[in-house]
Amino acid sequence: MSLWDRLKGRTQRADPANEDLSQEVKRSISESLELIKLHVAFSGKGVYVASAGAEGKLMDAARAFESAHRSYPALPMLHYAWACARSCGAVQDGENGDGKPR
Repeated sequence: MSLWDRLKGRTQRADPANEDLSQEVKRSISESLELIKLHVAFSGKGVYVASAGAEGKLMDAARAFESAHRSYPALPMLHYAWACARSCGAVQDGENGDGKPR
């Protein structure tokens, strides 16, 4: 099962932790995942990141995951999602930080 499926609450077995999430947090997670899907692309040459930086859309997604993680600190998946979104958002648009396309 993919991380996206687990974050959106689609599990193969009942996961009581996902049932405890508030509707607001579930909506925030869904919106954040959509932002990531729109601004991160994968190809045979690597990963392309758009709208990165401190004020980029990926940092908006990271802040939403941070808020969810602070609301539900016992869920390691939210911490992992927050860290991954921050990592993606920290690179320069279209680069991996060393000037080469991702």
